[in-house]
Amino acid sequence: MTDKNKRKGVTIKGAYGDANVGDDLLLEMVMELLKQVNPLYEIKIVCKKEKYLTEMYNDVEFLSLAASKFERSDIYILGGGTQFFSFENSNKKNNFSSKLTLYAKAILLEPMLIYRLLRSKFRKHSDYSLKIALGIGLGPFESLSDELPVRKQLEEYDKIFCRDRLSKAYLEKWQVEDYFFGADLCLTDLFRKKYELRHYREPNAPLQIGIVLRSWSHSDVGNIINDKILNWLSTQNFGKVKIFLFSKDKDEDLVAKITSLKDIQIEELIVWHPMDYTFENFYSCLNECDVLLTSRYHAAIFAVNLSIPTVCLGIDPKLQALSDEVNGFYYWNAEDEISDIDINIENISSTYSEHQDQIRNSYQILNTRANSMITEISNVLKNQA
Repeated sequence: MTDKNKRKGVTIKGAYGDANVGDDLLLEMVMELLKQVNPLYEIKIVCKKEKYLTEMYNDVEFLSLAASKFERSDIYILGGGTQFFSFENSNKKNNFSSKLTLYAKAILLEPMLIYRLLRSKFRKHSDYSLKIALGIGLGPFESLSDELPVRKQLEEYDKIFCRDRLSKAYLEKWQVEDYFFGADLCLTDLFRKKYELRHYREPNAPLQIGIVLRSWSHSDVGNIINDKILNWLSTQNFGKVKIFLFSKDKDEDLVAKITSLKDIQIEELIVWHPMDYTFENFYSCLNECDVLLTSRYHAAIFAVNLSIPTVCLGIDPKLQALSDEVNGFYYWNAEDEISDIDINIENISSTYSEHQDQIRNSYQILNTRANSMITEISNVLKNQA
């Protein structure tokens, strides 16, 4: 087979395989994109090799992070999602001895790494022909010293597609010129056409409130927000409440905390795990809510798609960046008065259709940016020799 006719290889890397609904939906969108561009791509995915993923994508090769160091494809795609960040309590152990320990453990768990290493030494071409960062988020960063390595890594990419204004600001600060200002992959028509739900509220019906919380190891703000919201539940009188958690594994402590509260006033606790729900089922449950309070970024993204008025809970700057772009959304900081949430919900309830109209208008802007990003990357991939 000539180089011209051989099947192109694509390696995809992201935070997949953690049974987190947001990250796994990003993988699904990348796979949909590649299928549209070229259904014959030979695909490798760098992530945890979890059973649910291997069942969903049984025609791809899964690589551990260690194994991926010795493999090459024609094209490398990073993303989407927040790929580079540092918080106060982020793990920064990257000295030589800690790396050596990690490599030793990796070889014990995956002896084939030695074979992959030796094979890589005889490979003719060691570099990717094309490296793309797709729909990525950047930041926050605790210090300037945390930004410098990221800036250096991004210099290796041929094309960078960022998803939000925070990321755009970092790229401009770092004087990265060849980037494309897009939006989250779940705001594209790839997502919209596959998951066509829209939210409609019954006139004069009691509000159905959905609350999306998360565990947060980076600082105390996560616990502060969770405690304030859980305490608020005993005082709110707007309507029925469902709590959603996006990761059965990563939110395990929070699941235990919520289920231990005997007097908590909720209708249902819905915890995502891909072996328990299809995304359609989970998304349909979210769509039953008239108002969302969320500390999960992709819950807010789903709310934009569904036109559900939302209060973003200030656990992470990217939620504020999104709420600034979506009219009909509100932003609440951990230090704000809890009564501000009552005021936000009252405003939403009294002018509900106006809020939905505002969200739909904001969606059109974000959707246009997202689709332009997909068009651009499709052209880049199709032009790859």
